[in-house]
Amino acid sequence: MREGKIDNEKGSKIRNTLMSGNARDRIDKGVKEALDFSVVYLQVFEALGRIDVGFDGALKFLVRHGSAINEDPSSQSEVPAALGPVVEALMMDSEVLRPLIDLMDRKESEVRMIAARLPPYSLIVKRDQGRVERVAIDEEFITQLRQMSVDDVAEELHSANRKKRARPAAAMLTLTVLINRLIKRTPFRKKLRLLKINLVIEEFYHATEDVDLARQRATDFLKGRLRSLFPDMSREETEELQRRGEEMVQRVEDKVLAERAARKAKQACKTTGGEEGDEENDVLTEEEQRKGVQIQCVSVRIAGRVRQMRYRIMPEKEGSERYVIGRKDPESGEMAPVLRRGKPRYVDRARDGSWELARE
Repeated sequence: MREGKIDNEKGSKIRNTLMSGNARDRIDKGVKEALDFSVVYLQVFEALGRIDVGFDGALKFLVRHGSAINEDPSSQSEVPAALGPVVEALMMDSEVLRPLIDLMDRKESEVRMIAARLPPYSLIVKRDQGRVERVAIDEEFITQLRQMSVDDVAEELHSANRKKRARPAAAMLTLTVLINRLIKRTPFRKKLRLLKINLVIEEFYHATEDVDLARQRATDFLKGRLRSLFPDMSREETEELQRRGEEMVQRVEDKVLAERAARKAKQACKTTGGEEGDEENDVLTEEEQRKGVQIQCVSVRIAGRVRQMRYRIMPEKEGSERYVIGRKDPESGEMAPVLRRGKPRYVDRARDGSWELARE
């Protein structure tokens, strides 16, 4: 055939006479499986790519903490210890928390497809598959969903290198399972629901300055309206949340009152002529900004009372996370730490973002 002595048709007949039926069937099966593999995962890639880009931050969070989210407890009442830092990170980042809650509430059409076990997701995730053996995905895959073309993915899925071929498939499977753990009864979903309830309680306090009224509304909500928020909540979950209701309301109330106090303190913040002594220039130069210098209100205890003083603060040294009060050197014009008894005056950042003078 290569030399042109026989045509393709005659060559095929000769080849078929040399090959047994079993050999042909084995080759046909291998080709079919390879094609099915690539076609299915190409469909999954396109489907995942249809998830709104507004959820990319939430998806990257899922991937970043995938090992903890993928973990199952050793007993029904136990929550994996690894989820603790994950929940704390969410509490500090509402820009990720709210989209994650929307995914949990199935406000994205592709998430509803995953929940309903519809193709193409049902073709790669087994009916009873609640987790993956290994979280084989990194945040770069979310970027690839937006930037890689179908042809690029197809090339990887058809690669002769087995590892290269398996890499995108494993990432798609892992992401699908992690999304599934948002919407199925898992420890992570339980924690996420608690965070959603906290947000609802906070809204009662943000809606009015009357703390007693906000507390009453929050208590009434926990007693009678939890089912409207989560219709599929079990009786055990409902009873547990109602038992913890008073503690949850108190925790949110303390947080909101602390935020209000911090805002009032910031409004009362005024420039001091003490150690700062730079009232004539309240603007940072480009060089100061590059070095991490900031102008902040700092809580300082003076004569038994806490006052808000406006200071320039700067990193203790380049790249340091600790800050000290600074001022411009009158001769060189460079920023230098303010010293007290020969030591820098350190400032610490509170959880609400405010600054306070560190205790010596």
